[in-house]
Amino acid sequence: MRSLFLAALIFFLLPAQSALSDDSDSRAYASRLVAMIKAGGLDPGEEQLKTLVEARKAFMEFADEYPSSDFADDSIFVYSLIEFMGALLVPPRDLNAAKQMIAVMEGMAEKFPYGSLEPLTYSVLGREMGQGAVSGAFYIPYRFMPEYMEALLAFHTRDFKNAASRFLRLKESLLPIRDEAVAAEIYAPLYMAYLSCSRSRDAQAVLDEVYEAYPDSNLASVIRSNDAGTGKKTKNNH
Repeated sequence: MRSLFLAALIFFLLPAQSALSDDSDSRAYASRLVAMIKAGGLDPGEEQLKTLVEARKAFMEFADEYPSSDFADDSIFVYSLIEFMGALLVPPRDLNAAKQMIAVMEGMAEKFPYGSLEPLTYSVLGREMGQGAVSGAFYIPYRFMPEYMEALLAFHTRDFKNAASRFLRLKESLLPIRDEAVAAEIYAPLYMAYLSCSRSRDAQAVLDEVYEAYPDSNLASVIRSNDAGTGKKTKNNH
């Protein structure tokens, strides 16, 4: 099933031969995104799996049906990121599928180097998932997503040195990071990667930077709450 979806993703990234769209594209896009999110939240079982597969298929077909729509690239981005997270984090993990989604996102970044999701996508995600549940990764511009995904893959395969290097490079590319949700996606794993590499001074520098950049936020406290998972601690100088 994954190979079928991957073929559709790659097809979309090829130069479009036609551009047919009308005002119905936004309604079709929103309804399919809602259906996919709701299917993912149903109680696990055979019926849920069937509903989810159908919803995912319909969502992925959107880009083929509306190739000139402003939401065509949104559908590829959202699907690829969700598939990547599932393949990387949900047992049994499928690292090959995760790497395939990185390849798709690389194609997105090449085709839409300055692309980002449309407001409608954020509206639907926030309404259906809850604003606090929408990952900051959805707010990262397309051109930085391959690096983010590679960094996360390295982190969750315990290649902490590589993860730290990639997250640091990503942080420097994104500065200043005004969106706290995006900051959490970068600073937290960077901090954890440093601790896991026994680079406590670098981890402390990350924490100090967070305190300075987000003085009225609890982001630093949230990041420090992960200390127990590494068996190492940093100082609270603030």
